[in-house]
Amino acid sequence: MLRYLNHALLFIYSNWKILFLIIIILAVIIIFLIWTIASFYVLKYLKKNFDENFYFNDYTDNCKKYLKLYGELPIKNIYLVRQPVGKINSLIANIVTFNGISRKINSYNTINKDNEFFPIHTSMIFEVELPNKFKKHVIIEKNNNINISTNYKKYECQDIIKLSVKKNKKNKKNKFVTINNILEKTKNRIGKEKYFNWHIYKNNCVKFSEELLISINKNNEKNRKFINKNDFFKNVNESSNFKLHIINTSINLFNFIQKIAFDSIWI
Repeated sequence: MLRYLNHALLFIYSNWKILFLIIIILAVIIIFLIWTIASFYVLKYLKKNFDENFYFNDYTDNCKKYLKLYGELPIKNIYLVRQPVGKINSLIANIVTFNGISRKINSYNTINKDNEFFPIHTSMIFEVELPNKFKKHVIIEKNNNINISTNYKKYECQDIIKLSVKKNKKNKKNKFVTINNILEKTKNRIGKEKYFNWHIYKNNCVKFSEELLISINKNNEKNRKFINKNDFFKNVNESSNFKLHIINTSINLFNFIQKIAFDSIWI
């Protein structure tokens, strides 16, 4: 018995850093679960609409940096991009929805075998012209919030189509279409709450891309089918209030961590 105890103490002493990290992670998970359950019943008592989740009302500091650099430059080309949702993102989505996403997709595809749905992520790439006549590519997408950056990865599985850009003849002072013009037009039309925030079904990357297409007068059938070839999001049934609350709480926790950590690191 004493020998086993000595082995156990030696193991703990040799691996105390790993064990400490595991304890911290478990503690965070337990606190998160307690907070999620408690806040759910508080919000339910207050008759809160769980379908709403408004965290952002402005761009992140990182987005502001890129808008300041490239927002007023003339746009030469616009590219509409789609790619399959990554395995890690799919795993996270299924964890926070208790595998609800996969069940909804499988149910939809069972009924619509000729028009199956596959999760994709959509974005737009804007090619702007610098004062020295060089070109710069700026990606705009919606993840947990709006992301604007010149740093992005190209994947083999990406599909891209080019959208034509016309000069703004109505505005003589600014004959060129700019990123700021397009984003401001979109925000004014749909409202700040919907513009800056995210919803797993109603306000995701696909919906955001559709709104940008409307702002540049390119919301035709061809482009809509490119980013959303079927009516999955129109027909999908909403999740329960508790699942929506878990999703919202998880997203808000990530938003908080991103705001505190990532913005301060990269800015």
